[in-house]
This record gives sequence, structure tokens and C-alpha cells, in this order.
Amino acid sequence: ALLGNRTNGTYHIPSGRHRLDGLPLVIAAGSHVRIVGGGRDLTTTIDAVSRSRVFDVQGTLELENLHVTGGLSTGDGGGMRIGDRGSAIITGCAIDYCAASPFDGQGGGVHNRGYFLGRSSTLAHNTARSGGGLHNQGSGTAEMVSSSVEFNSARCDRTLGCSSSLAPKLGAFGGGVCNEGNLTMHEGRIVGNLVEARDVP
Repeated sequence: ALLGNRTNGTYHIPSGRHRLDGLPLVIAAGSHVRIVGGGRDLTTTIDAVSRSRVFDVQGTLELENLHVTGGLSTGDGGGMRIGDRGSAIITGCAIDYCAASPFDGQGGGVHNRGYFLGRSSTLAHNTARSGGGLHNQGSGTAEMVSSSVEFNSARCDRTLGCSSSLAPKLGAFGGGVCNEGNLTMHEGRIVGNLVEARDVP
């Protein structure tokens, strides 16, 4: 396992592609984990290879200089799911090509109900039914500083049976960001995101 049985402390992961074994990296309640990649050019990749979400955060997680990719969730948060009491701070990271459930999944890149801070980071090419890049829900607080949300998508296909009380004719919303909590963005950009509904009357 990438982190072994250790649940607290700082872990330096060397450059290269590190594939998960079909289970997400769980940051348990009460844990504080810091994971640092091999360099600022994102040469360290954690890849869930579409077998699980990448991170399930119930405690405190800090990521630095990491490329997070290939997350696939049967529910919310393809790249990262942050629980009510969870906290995640990412610095110099990219979360891309992750997906939440096409039926009712929220937050393809990140689903937050706790606290999320992205600094000098990118959420890109992620998909969900709502909040392709980021879904900030309930009492969640999210901050994006000098970061970008790019080319994410919210998708709905009537054949999947998806619908939405917020957008009953569309069934998908928030291609880049869907915010239902507290969200602030400083010196960042949201660009090239898409809401796509297929064969929805």
C-alpha cells in the first residue's frame, strides 16, 4: 500500500506513477497526513486507474506537488471526497481525469462537505452529474487561491435516469463548480467547462 498502515505524519513520495490497488487512500477522523511529491513539475502521480476514488478524507490531509488522476466513484467525489469534519489543503497540485457516478454523483474532481483549500492548483477534465471540477455542499467551505478550474463537465443522459430538482429539464449543472456552501476564489480562473444533457426533453 502507498502509505502502509501509517495514519499520521509526512510522507515524501518519489517521482513516478503510483497506482492504487482498487481501494482509496483513507484519511481517518483524527488523522493528520501530509503527502509531498517529488517536484514542482508534477512528476509524482497517484493514479486510481478508474477502480476507486483516490482520497476519502475524514481527517486532515495536505498535498503538495502531486498529480492526482484516474479516480472513479460510485457516489460523490471521484478524485477526493471530504467529509463534514474533514479538511484538505492542496498546494501546487493537479486533480484531473476523475469522475463521480453518472447517475447522481457530485464533484468529479472534489466533493467537499468540510474544508477545502486549493493553492496554485488545477482541477481539470473531471466529470460528474453536478460540479464537474468541484461540488461544495452543505456546510462546506472552499477556497481557491491562484488556481484554475478548467475543461470539466457535468453530464446527464436520460437513459441513466438522472434528473434534478435544481434543474429538472437539464439534469446536470455546474460544469466547473457547483456551490451550495461557502466558496471564495482569489486570482484564479474558471474556463472551458461544460454542462451536457443528452436526449433530455
